[in-house]
Amino acid sequence: MNEKNWIPELEELAMKAGGLIVTGFKSSKKTTEKSSAMDIVTEFDTKVEDLLREEIKIRYPDHLVLGEEHEYISNTFGSYLPAKGFVWIIDPIDGTLNFASGIPLLAVSIGLFYNGEPVAGVVYNPVIQEMFAAQNGCGATLNGQIIRIKEPERIDKSIVGVSIARRKGDIELYRLADQVGGMRALGTAAVALAYVAAGRLDAYWEKDLRLWDIAAGVILLQEAGGRVKISNFTNEYPVKIEEIIAGGANVDEYIEVAKNK
Repeated sequence: MNEKNWIPELEELAMKAGGLIVTGFKSSKKTTEKSSAMDIVTEFDTKVEDLLREEIKIRYPDHLVLGEEHEYISNTFGSYLPAKGFVWIIDPIDGTLNFASGIPLLAVSIGLFYNGEPVAGVVYNPVIQEMFAAQNGCGATLNGQIIRIKEPERIDKSIVGVSIARRKGDIELYRLADQVGGMRALGTAAVALAYVAAGRLDAYWEKDLRLWDIAAGVILLQEAGGRVKISNFTNEYPVKIEEIIAGGANVDEYIEVAKNK
């Protein structure tokens, strides 16, 4: 398992999904509400996930697949990632609201885990053709070029990715905003994590996510020299992420500022 280079295959799958995403991005879309008016799904989310599931099952019939749309409907996977074997974790379109609104900040995210640990992952924005990829022990790349996180000189010079709309009235968010250089709400966790890995953002801090939002981003961050802290992580990856903070060596500073420690 460790000797295989998974990146070409993950990139191939992401590009196949990307072709369908671009078609949908340029066309009219039907949207359906999930948990709220701003948590939506389009027919292309389902089509992309179905495509990837079929491709993976043809190639690896014994591997498990955890995908956002199928999991939302069936709720079959339990609370934690299976601790044994290969699991593919898919977010077919992370940033569906952006996708439906014609905003080109979105991605297909594919993470591959083995025995409960991240092995490889890709985050691909087909609209602007940016492919972020990483494999355990092999570094992280953007369109084939090595990327590394950026370490800001001071926290007040840093730019932090957040989701403001989902956290109205969150006092911790306001404390952090008062201390950092700036905040950016991209509308997609996968892209935000990839941007931290590439040094475009200095950190990313969010609550109430799911594993498919971060599965590929986690290994991108780690392989780009960053740190990821998940509040409800023990020795297993939870399907529901209570809180995640990702950045460089100074990632604890953001937590201390936000929580007023």
